[in-house]
Amino acid sequence: DWVFRNREILERNLPPGYPRIVKDATTTEYEAWYIILMRVFCILVFVVAFLSLFFVWRYRKSQAMCYAQPVFMYLIISGFCLYTFGGVMATFEPTVLSCNLNVWLIMLGSTIELVPVLVSTHF
Repeated sequence: DWVFRNREILERNLPPGYPRIVKDATTTEYEAWYIILMRVFCILVFVVAFLSLFFVWRYRKSQAMCYAQPVFMYLIISGFCLYTFGGVMATFEPTVLSCNLNVWLIMLGSTIELVPVLVSTHF
């Protein structure tokens, strides 16, 4: 009876969003269109990076490629491949392995990608 009489006071003190709405466990946000679009984009960028790695290897003895130092280009592009593969892994449902692999791929890829750039510009 007291609750019914003081209902307005109680409703003012309740936090917004109360009662909490629990989503169904069968639906996941990893099936949304924007996640699938991101996955496709990351896979395309990974393929382009891998193809550029192949073309650096294919033309490694040309004069322009010798000036560009193929070893540095291998490191930069392989780091970028790891980085984009980490982006692909981020679009899948998280598990213990995929979370750890995602962090390692992104950190290791960005390190392998940026160190040759910094070394080549420093020296």
